[in-house]
Amino acid sequence: MTNTAIRYTPEFKQTLIDLHEKGHSFKELHEEYGPSLDTIRKWVQAAVQATSKRKSPFEGRTRYFKTSGGVAGKALDILLLG
Repeated sequence: MTNTAIRYTPEFKQTLIDLHEKGHSFKELHEEYGPSLDTIRKWVQAAVQATSKRKSPFEGRTRYFKTSGGVAGKALDILLLG
């Protein structure tokens, strides 16, 4: 038995992900380009997860302590705030 699954290029997948991020619905993308709604949804979810894993573990966190200022405080601010 042969595998009849359609293989899409990474560029094609990224195009659909980008279009979805610009506001196109899964249904619109399915009707225009062909992959199923679930397939497009999985591509978008995988892209979101990959993006969230690349973020700094400190990104978006609030500092809960005060620095003493001076050189040490500046160095700590640089480390925490990037």
